[in-house]
Amino acid sequence: MRLERMSLLLVLVFVMTAIPRAAMDTNTQRPTVPLSKTGEQTRLLANRFDGGALDGRVKRCPTCAGAFRLDLFHRNRCTKDGRDWECAACANRRVREWTAAHGRRGLPLQTGTKRCAICKSVKHITLFATNRTHTDGRTYQCRKCLSAVQRQWRRVNPDRARAQKRRHYIRYREHYRWVQILKKYNLTSAEYARILRKQGGGCAICGCGPTPPRRYLDVDHDHFSGRVRGLLCSRHNHGIAKFNDMPHELIAAARYISSHLKRQVRAGDSPSRVKKIQGGSR
Repeated sequence: MRLERMSLLLVLVFVMTAIPRAAMDTNTQRPTVPLSKTGEQTRLLANRFDGGALDGRVKRCPTCAGAFRLDLFHRNRCTKDGRDWECAACANRRVREWTAAHGRRGLPLQTGTKRCAICKSVKHITLFATNRTHTDGRTYQCRKCLSAVQRQWRRVNPDRARAQKRRHYIRYREHYRWVQILKKYNLTSAEYARILRKQGGGCAICGCGPTPPRRYLDVDHDHFSGRVRGLLCSRHNHGIAKFNDMPHELIAAARYISSHLKRQVRAGDSPSRVKKIQGGSR
């Protein structure tokens, strides 16, 4: 009696283990169809497929009344089968139509306007900063809200903010230079190049190039009227500024230096020094 029961138990165990293996073999041999995001191609692939989906089930879309595999529906945790109630093609089309009619934030917008993601107010598109990575080329926040967010971030992360500012300056150093020149002297890069060509490519006084480590000549301007007079090397530009743009003081300084140069020649100097002094005093 015990042997019969043991044999019956072994048969049951064998049957229970053999059936899932057979099912797994049939599932692995089931053909697969690649997913597609276009509605027509998705329906054609689904109609050509004569088997079930994933676990042998299909689902009917109430929008287009088509029966498709479960993997042709978006995932949805709120449903029993874990898939959306309509197929992916219909869902994508519905989202595109709703976005075109109501905008990205839910309410209809006029042409050339956008809704700020922080203050929720509708503003003109020019009040949003540019961002090439976004669809409309503008940021999600308006300039005012974006500035407030950035100020708060810099206040919380001062070290990272300084490092970021330094990297940005090094990368756009030339741009910062011309922006400062335009703002201070109202001089563009084209006008700067024209004045430099007129001066022969050097300082207006000595004819030398910029003093290292500088790469450009300084812009000399009238401190009273603000008018640009020319381009000077840093030595002569600073020297003129020390004399407060007074010509009579510069003339007196030139006479003073010339008189002392003659005295130095009389006191005795090297031949090269004497030749240089005599050439400069003429």
